[in-house]
Amino acid sequence: MKSISDTSERAEMIRRPVFTVLGPLSQFPERTVRTFTLDEMSVGIVCANGEVFGFINRCPHQGGPVCEGELSGSIESRRAGEYNYDPQALVLRCPWHGWEFRLTDGTCTIPRHNVKIPRLKVQATRLDVLRREAESSGATLAFAHDCGNLPEGIMVVALRQHLPSHA
Repeated sequence: MKSISDTSERAEMIRRPVFTVLGPLSQFPERTVRTFTLDEMSVGIVCANGEVFGFINRCPHQGGPVCEGELSGSIESRRAGEYNYDPQALVLRCPWHGWEFRLTDGTCTIPRHNVKIPRLKVQATRLDVLRREAESSGATLAFAHDCGNLPEGIMVVALRQHLPSHA
């Protein structure tokens, strides 16, 4: 195993993209949050309405595990006494204090709080396509856990240069 002692070589490895295969799309039930640990940080992955979403599992309110909360439709109100429920406009609700964040962009649904949960770039892609892309771009291809013999099918993949600081 090669030792990395040169600072420039170490910096280049940090900048290199990492494609982490989280598992087959079939293991991600619709509207269910699955959590993983990537680079010692907890993240949540959700497949909903034909899309894949990823978030850092930390609520900006008080650091709660937002991805361990409920996933539900959104209630919006334009004026007092008027409420509209949209089952397709999904939100993650932090289990600690009930703050809600839109699945589409991570923003808080409480208008006076201009905060969001950091998103993680994720996608569903074929494993053979991912291998070719990693090879051509010089990216590192990693697996979140021992995936055994993965089928050559659609995989859920986290794409990143690095994860945001959790400080």
